[in-house]
Amino acid sequence: MPQTSWSPSTTQQLRKLVAAPYLPPNDWTPRSEAYFVFPLAQGTPGKQCGLAATGVYQPSLRSPWLAAKEQDCIANHHQGHARVAAVAGSGKTENMIELVWRTVSRGTPPGRILVILFNRDATNDFDVRLTRRFSQEEVNRESLRVRTFHALGKSICELFEKKKLLRNKSLETRGWVMDSMARATLKEAVGRVTNRFQGDSADLKDEFTSFIDIVKADILPAEDVFDKTSVQPTLKSLFLQAFALFEEERERQNIRFFTDLIADPVYLMYHQPKMREFIEDRVDLIICDEAQDMNPVQQKLVEYIAGTRANVVAVGDIDQCIYEWRGADPRHLLTEFSRHYHPVTNYQLSHTFRYGHKLSLMANHLIQHNLLREDTFCVSHESCPKTDVSLRWQRHDKLGRSVMQQIADQWIEDGNDWGDLAVLVRDNASATGLILELLSRDTPFNLKGNIEFLGNAPYADALLGLLHLLNGSFVACHLVCCFHCACPFLNMCAI
Repeated sequence: MPQTSWSPSTTQQLRKLVAAPYLPPNDWTPRSEAYFVFPLAQGTPGKQCGLAATGVYQPSLRSPWLAAKEQDCIANHHQGHARVAAVAGSGKTENMIELVWRTVSRGTPPGRILVILFNRDATNDFDVRLTRRFSQEEVNRESLRVRTFHALGKSICELFEKKKLLRNKSLETRGWVMDSMARATLKEAVGRVTNRFQGDSADLKDEFTSFIDIVKADILPAEDVFDKTSVQPTLKSLFLQAFALFEEERERQNIRFFTDLIADPVYLMYHQPKMREFIEDRVDLIICDEAQDMNPVQQKLVEYIAGTRANVVAVGDIDQCIYEWRGADPRHLLTEFSRHYHPVTNYQLSHTFRYGHKLSLMANHLIQHNLLREDTFCVSHESCPKTDVSLRWQRHDKLGRSVMQQIADQWIEDGNDWGDLAVLVRDNASATGLILELLSRDTPFNLKGNIEFLGNAPYADALLGLLHLLNGSFVACHLVCCFHCACPFLNMCAI
């Protein structure tokens, strides 16, 4: 595979990347004015690759005053709307907290500020850090609201229910209930629309479930939303019929799923603008974190709450948009926000405090392939550790160890701890092979996130059988046979 080096000769040339062939050093040691990077965007078909990164201290390309200046400008923002483009690890949470604190210091009551984050963990962390910041100045912040979108939607649903504007419904939090309802209504729609499809097909069911989420994330009718998706046009009548049946069943059972907490009140206010008066113009400042992942319904909710009074500050990074498959629209932060909330002050947080220059530059080169993005360039702060990066193809060594196990063994041999080693996988299926190998080698590990590699009963039986065989003499043979079978759940390279 051809290899390439990008060699910016000066700091001012960082945006103009020059490519030239080279043979990279084995130790990946950065030279004085050259940073060597593999072109990860051009993989070799049929092979997997592993990326390893470690770190010790490395000096900065740029002096720290710029990072401090960027942060101070954002924290001092006090007039009008604002858009903050923040690279990964740039300390945006601390900046949002400082913005809140300085806004209160200028006389805005804490109860007039609303901070919206994407998940409960982020909300809890922000709450703790915000309380710590306010306690330093002995200021009470109890009335200041820090909410997730779902918590905010739930409170609005309850308000509208009390006012008899929405029907009282119970919140259904069990994911399998929605899956079961989707499967049943899809199967019924198959019988009504066509017999060409299998209503219990796992792929078709998953695609329909995703379609439900996308419709609930948009303000448009289901028919218009379908036209924006990549679903086969031949499925349109089937999915629209199934979605209508799904909503009828939801009404019959008198329940809301998490997506309905936002969709139900927003749809009401969208079609009946007079209903917005119950929530609009109640706050002076709204801060939206991870704004690149906001979907159209969430955008409308913020718009309705802001009314004509509140300043809205959207903080995010287009390059970190990960929920387009669930209806997120990064164009909102990139262009539409400035059009709706005019005029807007634009800020940048361009320094990362998370990793060293080699990884920053590699990420910069890769992300240039994104067509829909800000004109941003990530630079590591001088306090960042040096991050060593290596790219390895998924090949087994003479001992039969995978790339992951080779890296892990070397990590331990170098005197490091298991607790300081992390393995990131693209999806749950990719994790299965790694989990089995770690188990077979008695390597201690903890699973983080929602990795349910034994979540499907038929596959669980097969995998438990494999684990039973791990003490046998034909383990490798059995694993090779299993991992080369046609089953999509186990369709990966053999251990």
